[in-house]
Amino acid sequence: MSSASVMTVSIPESHMDLLDGPYCVALTTLMPDGHPQTTPVWCNRDGDCVLINSMRSFRKTKNMRLDPRVSLLVYDPRKPLHNLEVRGLVEEMTEVGATEHLDALTRLYMNKPDAHFFGDSIPAHFEQTHVPVKIRIRPLRVRTEDGGIQSPSAIKRSLPARVGAETENQPAVLLPESHSDLFAGPVHGILATLMPGGHPQSSVVWVDYDGQYVLLNTTLERRKGRNMAADPRVTLLVVDPADVSRWIEVRGTVADITCEGAEAHADKLAARYSGKAHFYGDIYPVARREQETRVIVRIQPCKIALDAIFR
Repeated sequence: MSSASVMTVSIPESHMDLLDGPYCVALTTLMPDGHPQTTPVWCNRDGDCVLINSMRSFRKTKNMRLDPRVSLLVYDPRKPLHNLEVRGLVEEMTEVGATEHLDALTRLYMNKPDAHFFGDSIPAHFEQTHVPVKIRIRPLRVRTEDGGIQSPSAIKRSLPARVGAETENQPAVLLPESHSDLFAGPVHGILATLMPGGHPQSSVVWVDYDGQYVLLNTTLERRKGRNMAADPRVTLLVVDPADVSRWIEVRGTVADITCEGAEAHADKLAARYSGKAHFYGDIYPVARREQETRVIVRIQPCKIALDAIFR
């Protein structure tokens, strides 16, 4: 995978700590059908390039061999609005030095100076069946957040005549009770949508569930809102901040985007995530209500994946 003609984008100093510390990392790759797939990974860096590690047989490794376009969302679970999205290209995948790199990540994430992945992080016998792969990602675009209020869009958008996909014929996939608590408490999710050119884009979101659909609240002016209105294929990853090996990935389809009840739903989420009564007035200025089109996005789950494979 060559990146000779690709210009590297620098990681800002304000968010370099996220790549140098043992923080949560959500990797989004593209399935063969173009649907995003998102899983937790460990990472460190080499200059402005991000290094991750996977296994030869893992789906995400196969995805990256077929399509090098990826997104990484790195965040502090104690302060998730301090986050960094790196949209980039995989420029190298190698098994040479991959075990040593995985051991270095293990020492970083376990905070044990002599730790080895096989033996300390997972049972040693897995070394006979799993082959590590070191992956180098070159950033093409970097986006940062620090919990501040985003600037209003210059243009207020209207809801398109038809949004979402036909989901009537899709088999119902319900979220398992074992992980329903992640959608009932103030746990942030990582939403992956698709840019107009097909590159995955990731962002931190508030999440909700009504027993059938995963519910998100956003605006049509936000990049993720525009992406979902144009392409219904999405994936949501929610990681338990108390145990990062416990997580749920919901691969799904946007069934509906509606303005009806959107502000009341935003108030409900504001109360859950911040203890505030009103989204407009307590989280965002009241004036923003007239500057943006707030919507509820209903996502029909299509496939569920749970927890770290070695958990």
